[in-house]
Amino acid sequence: MQGGLFAFSLSAATLQLVTNIDNLVVLLGLLAPVGPLRTIGGYILAQALILAAAVVVALGAAEVMDSRVGYLGLVPIALGLFEIFRRGDGPRRAPRHGASLLLTTLLFISLSFDSFSVITPLLADSSASYRGAAIAGILLAVVAVALAGVALSRVPEIAGHRLRLSERVAPFVMIAAGLYVLWDSGTDMF
Repeated sequence: MQGGLFAFSLSAATLQLVTNIDNLVVLLGLLAPVGPLRTIGGYILAQALILAAAVVVALGAAEVMDSRVGYLGLVPIALGLFEIFRRGDGPRRAPRHGASLLLTTLLFISLSFDSFSVITPLLADSSASYRGAAIAGILLAVVAVALAGVALSRVPEIAGHRLRLSERVAPFVMIAAGLYVLWDSGTDMF
């Protein structure tokens, strides 16, 4: 079981990382004009709020929906498909110089609904021990993105072309996560 918990934690961390590529790009863009304290603080606060909301919704869904909770996997599939077909929209704007912690947090929350839509069904369809492992993996991934943002902000040529390719992968990961939730696996509660 220990290996299974570790693997599940790693899977949850991977989902968090892939759905946070857009957050990483914004982190890179905000660190200099907004400052590291408000940028990293806003990112971590936003992720904590998204994770807390995902846990609350997941626990409520598990209580209300019983064995049908796996159908929540349709949400990340739908959002992944939406993102694939929405490619024509331009990039989101970053807050202006000197943005407050509140504005920065709100920006990161607005960029994190893909994470919420993937994490919620995963948590709802998991037993308590696997849910705890997933939360641990997600928290480690949040810290990893924040540290990566600080490290990458010191390499100017990183902020552009290389991360755009990773953004294209996120919708497909959302679809895969949704399919995993729909699939009856050993991590399920029911």
